[in-house]
Amino acid sequence: MNELTTKQPRPGRFRCAGGLSCEYLCQDAALPSNTAQGGAVMMLHGYGANMHDLMPLASALPAVRRWDVYSLNAPLAMGLMGGASMRMWFQLEPWMLALISRPCPADQADFYEHEVTADYQRSYQLVHGMAVQLAEQYEQLVIMGFSQGAMLAADVGVSLCAPGIAPAGVHALKGLALLSTACLQKSLYKNLAKMAEAVAAGLKQEVAVFQSHGERDEVVHESHGRYLSQQLRQAFAQVSYHVAVDGHTISPAQAAALNEWFDTLAR
Repeated sequence: MNELTTKQPRPGRFRCAGGLSCEYLCQDAALPSNTAQGGAVMMLHGYGANMHDLMPLASALPAVRRWDVYSLNAPLAMGLMGGASMRMWFQLEPWMLALISRPCPADQADFYEHEVTADYQRSYQLVHGMAVQLAEQYEQLVIMGFSQGAMLAADVGVSLCAPGIAPAGVHALKGLALLSTACLQKSLYKNLAKMAEAVAAGLKQEVAVFQSHGERDEVVHESHGRYLSQQLRQAFAQVSYHVAVDGHTISPAQAAALNEWFDTLAR
């Protein structure tokens, strides 16, 4: 076995204001970083998974081996499946599942205008808090999420860039990787609109965005990924969108595209 794949992740716990906390796994970089202070990837798993779910990407993708990887555990428990804990970032209501599984409508004026729930807000505070901490500790930060985790990754990532709400002195965000997701939250699109106005006025935005989606995704219809990509392109200059002949998963083809994207971040 390749020695780079044998390093075991170490557990940790992040705590933020208000008594909120979550577990995480951290796998240290197996190869030297291309930056003086190194880079970190924060991974947010999907609905019904846990912090172990995305961690294999840390060793499976060669370009990620230069980064310290932090895989967070969603705070809400759903029970056990096969002895493993199933977790979620926020409750998915039946109406939401019905919306995202169907094609996005031609009239999108109110479709993506939903207020966030209390569960969502608590998870947002946790993820935002840890993202700020990592951005202060590392020279570069990538926030990556799958499905429900990518909803939070997009919202938190944009909030670290948006004029007027981005934390002072936080400049480490290097990229966002959003896999198989739909973003319905009004807060995200409000912040994207602020960024688009600033970019139009001359703000230079260098954060890179990677998106991938399966064209046969039965959970989140691929049209929602395309809509999100269109909105992101108004605020970010570097947005790549990859569609694969897959369902709601991270296929080998999508993983290869993600690895290539990570490789370009180091150039």
